[in-house]
Amino acid sequence: MIYLLLSDSHITGAHCSSKKDKQIITAFFCEKLPYPLSPYFGEEEDLSQILFRALSGLQQTVAFEESSIAVAVSDTLVHHDITEVDKELPLPDAWDYIQWKHQIQWGNKADTFLSFSRVYEQEKTVFHTVHCDSALVNAVNLSLKSLPAFPIWMGTESSVLLEDSNCDDIPILFERTRGFDVYYRTYVGPSMGKLNVRKGSLRISSVKGEEKSLTNALGLGKPKPRKKPQVYLSGRLTQAKRKTIASLRIIRTNPFKNIPIENDDGTLKGIGMHEQSILSGMMTGNIGNYPQNFFLSTGIQDTPEIQKQSSPIPEEKPQPKKKKKPLKKPGNFSSPLPFSSFLSACIFWE
Repeated sequence: MIYLLLSDSHITGAHCSSKKDKQIITAFFCEKLPYPLSPYFGEEEDLSQILFRALSGLQQTVAFEESSIAVAVSDTLVHHDITEVDKELPLPDAWDYIQWKHQIQWGNKADTFLSFSRVYEQEKTVFHTVHCDSALVNAVNLSLKSLPAFPIWMGTESSVLLEDSNCDDIPILFERTRGFDVYYRTYVGPSMGKLNVRKGSLRISSVKGEEKSLTNALGLGKPKPRKKPQVYLSGRLTQAKRKTIASLRIIRTNPFKNIPIENDDGTLKGIGMHEQSILSGMMTGNIGNYPQNFFLSTGIQDTPEIQKQSSPIPEEKPQPKKKKKPLKKPGNFSSPLPFSSFLSACIFWE
């Protein structure tokens, strides 16, 4: 089994094998992408070239052939949405409403996304939808199959941590250039927002989902908590950044605590704490059953909550193929990337 993390600039990962019915890590690796991904969203061929070059560079470290692959992408590469609807509204109608909202927000650009949703049904019906560039999903799937490997799951890093029992009932922070992105799972579905310092105090903004629950969990509601609220943070912080969240108690886990590492002689060198935490979460969880799998059908994907429903769930129509053109680097660069000729014979995922 191979676990991959995909950011705008790097592919990081680990290879695991089974020995005596136990998982053991045999290799870690990290490869810088030849070009950032986000400028080429919508251009499937260009993204395939970038990814295939990086993955090919890893072939000397890890064998992809006939390996199962799970891919967690940075949440900076996708868009999240939380939608609450009336409990009496049929799921197909709810999905139409979610798509209508997305179309209003993004206009014609909405057609370049694939959308994957999970439904939570308690006192109310809440949908957590992730929108990802369709060309990126297709390019990842194509590149892995051309190695040839077996892609089984593709989703977000936040999905991995939200399913981690170590992160139950506490907000999860992801460090960004300005402040933090925060994700929080409640029994009625996840909430998320942006955490920043304004006028010397922490402020939560751009909240989606249960704002009151998220605010209280961060100790920003009233009355103020007597103890520092706990938050989970996977990466390392500078002293200055730590001061911005001094009112919060940071909780960390010990990555790979119960997973042996073969020939552990500094193999983690170059793999950051954030990446270690996500990889560890993928290895210890039931990754194939994680929600919002980009390798499966778009629409509302099966969860225990919606298995009770009998109405069929509509799927999005396959995206039209984009016109092929040479890869151009943003700015003063125009030379195309070399690309293995056999890749063009592969069948694109639909």
